[in-house]
Amino acid sequence: MKKQFLFAVAFILWAIAANAQCDMYFPLAIGASFEMTSYNPKEEPNGTVTYQIKDVRLDGAEADMISEVKDKKGKVQSTAAYMVQCKGTEMMIDMKSTLPAATLDGYKDMDIRAKGDGFVVLPGTLAVGTKLPDAVMSWDISAKGQTAVMTTLSMSITNRMVESKDTVTVPAGTFECYKITSNSRIETAIGGMKIPIEMKTVEYYCPGTGLIRTETYSKNDKLQGSSALSKITK
Repeated sequence: MKKQFLFAVAFILWAIAANAQCDMYFPLAIGASFEMTSYNPKEEPNGTVTYQIKDVRLDGAEADMISEVKDKKGKVQSTAAYMVQCKGTEMMIDMKSTLPAATLDGYKDMDIRAKGDGFVVLPGTLAVGTKLPDAVMSWDISAKGQTAVMTTLSMSITNRMVESKDTVTVPAGTFECYKITSNSRIETAIGGMKIPIEMKTVEYYCPGTGLIRTETYSKNDKLQGSSALSKITK
């Protein structure tokens, strides 16, 4: 699940529109794609996630994207579709896209109802020392066609901070990046039992390119995995 969360985080940071107000991120153009390679704690590759823009609307203010997760042998593990929006100088990303792919696959034959309007917000510009908005969302899950709630998923992303500006080298090249740190919590509630997963995330953005690298740590600061930009097609 933590590896799938890392993939999801990679999506959040790349799924950005490229109109004049959001142009520090990946350009929004139908067919544009990028690939993130994931690594285990020993920095050994264990799979890839490829994202592609499928449709653009509202003069570049809204787009649909698809993601494809493959294991280290190249076998497709899961696919997903997401929508992103650009409002003013901010990118608004539906928090459903931040759920681990494995979690969503586990409920693909059930009804999922979002509670609230949770979004991950990314500003048009970044500056060291800036605190970014928290994001909170939950989902009720029921059997197909039923109203009784079987499971509730909730997720929060907090303490988002632009920590520094660093030089980062990945398979796709060397980039000047902003380092953003945050804390995440995913909680599954079944009956009266709640199962939480907590982690810390470090993300590196390059203006004009997008996400370059992510690192996920346990709440005890032990590296759980990472991902790095390995291919990009604009």
